Amino acid sequence: MAFRVSGGSPWPRDTLLAMTPARISSIVFLAVASLLLSCSEDGAEEEPGPSISVSPRAVNLGFRQQQRFTASIQGLADTSVRWVVVEKDAGTIDESGLYTASAVEGTYHVVAISVADPSRSSSAVINVQALPTPVSVRLTPIAPTVPAGTTLLFSVSVTGTSNTAVNWSVTEAGGGTIDATGRYTAPATEGTYHVVATSAADPSKSDTATVRVVVIPPVSVSITPDAVDLVTGATQTFTAGVTGTSNTAVNWSVTEAGGGSIDATGRYTAPAEPGTYHVVATSAADPSKSATATVRVTAAETVGVTVTPTEARVDPGGTVSFTATVTGAADTAVSWSVTETGGGTIDAAGLYTAPTEPGTYHVVATSVADPSKSATATLHVRPFPNAGLVMHFAASQLLGAGGTLPEDGAPVSSWVDLSGSGHDLSQTETPRQPVFKANALNGLPAVSFDGNDTGSGDYLRTMAFTTVLAQPVTLFFVYKAPPVSVNKTLLDAPPNTGSGRIRIQATTVPEGALQLYSTSFTSPVVKKTPGTFYYVTALFNGANSRLRSNGVEETPTNRNPGTLGMGGLMLGGRQEGTPQNAFAKTEFAEVLIFDRALSDADMGQVEAYLKNRYFPP
Repeated sequence: MAFRVSGGSPWPRDTLLAMTPARISSIVFLAVASLLLSCSEDGAEEEPGPSISVSPRAVNLGFRQQQRFTASIQGLADTSVRWVVVEKDAGTIDESGLYTASAVEGTYHVVAISVADPSRSSSAVINVQALPTPVSVRLTPIAPTVPAGTTLLFSVSVTGTSNTAVNWSVTEAGGGTIDATGRYTAPATEGTYHVVATSAADPSKSDTATVRVVVIPPVSVSITPDAVDLVTGATQTFTAGVTGTSNTAVNWSVTEAGGGSIDATGRYTAPAEPGTYHVVATSAADPSKSATATVRVTAAETVGVTVTPTEARVDPGGTVSFTATVTGAADTAVSWSVTETGGGTIDAAGLYTAPTEPGTYHVVATSVADPSKSATATLHVRPFPNAGLVMHFAASQLLGAGGTLPEDGAPVSSWVDLSGSGHDLSQTETPRQPVFKANALNGLPAVSFDGNDTGSGDYLRTMAFTTVLAQPVTLFFVYKAPPVSVNKTLLDAPPNTGSGRIRIQATTVPEGALQLYSTSFTSPVVKKTPGTFYYVTALFNGANSRLRSNGVEETPTNRNPGTLGMGGLMLGGRQEGTPQNAFAKTEFAEVLIFDRALSDADMGQVEAYLKNRYFPP
């Protein structure tokens, strides 16, 4: 249904769009009245030409309930409309057509006005009245992960009735038990089970929580090597492996008094007195778990072997050059070997080539003159390429390698950069500090941001970089898709970084889709489900920029976010200022940033690392 706003001559478009809401409301009210008088008995328009219609035409709503209205325009290329509410205190309607009812009973009207031709409009009638509140049951938490044999207390909210009692049950036989207080006891068997809370007042109303029961392996400690022969005063570096906990730190000690010394890195120095001694690595997470290595110390002999470096880190497929020194023999030659099968190769010159499989391996230099004498070096093959890594944040190592993790729900004031570049994230304002979640994603932790829309939302930031990172820049991050009523910023540059402002936002259309920005936005493409974790790859490289989610390429229509670089990093929201509602309610488990455009092969290695770590099959 369409009408002219002012008699037979339409208002000029610019004039109408510039009017105040009060002025438009009065004009629309008169227009609706004129419209009703001018319509024929069957509701058809007398005036030919372009037309506009609103759907639905009439609805009944309760107080504060919402209704989405849509407008269809025929005969005009520009199909956009402006929405208005006619009566005072009739409720509100936003630019997308989402109407929120008044808290006062009555009959009200909303009107869609063509932007292209403001003389064309259509209206809908809303009857607002008090409606009975249905019984509703809501369980918390709704999808917990529970260690086998442990307990979890559920809470329940019942609305719509004065009788808030519920009856508890577990759907599956053998799926655990739950008492009348909502305390659930998990079974010993892994699996997915369902806890149901049913309203005592209305048994047709219930809510179900999906419980994932996991068997957590016990803490276990291993030590390498587990036995070694040393001469008096010699050194040996031991390494410890800890499983069953995210805290892999150990405390080193020597059992016997006078049995030598060992530092915090596991480097042992033999005593001057020969004998058999024991080096112990004790789990920092569970001091009842430890591993012991036997050290047989003999008097110094003529032949000795040392190898340099004694420990090294290398990318998959990378190389390290070792040198060996032999003392006490005229023949200073050594033979090289790798202890582990599949642990890489080493040639006669001591050039080691790492395998593609991440892990810890050992290179041995054995004296040709006395094969009983050798030295060992430890190799740590990283799970992804390290070249160009300028920032690396992992919630599992929030305070750095070996650092003690905070309690669940504790505020986070700093997040250590594991790349060694010193770009630590921090937040000195206590009310704006995010919190640590010990079990956010498949047993691994994350840092949680509240997304406060008042402008006081949580965020962490680096200092502004002394030198802006020029594009290309490749970012990887594991995050939880936030709810989006407006565009939400996930990553930004901190304030006062000038033009170096790389930014990634979650948009409203499609819901949660990501877009890149340095001077302009790429087009969002793929919807993201709020509350779901994703791993994302974002390459800022001008017209060659790319975006991948869960290893799948997303190709926006406009894929050029501009060519400006990165002047710093801010997680959880936009630079302070407007809009205040750009802070994202999200969680970050890990973030990696490279100052180069990674090849497809390198991207695949980082994505495989994130997928295997956070989304195991």
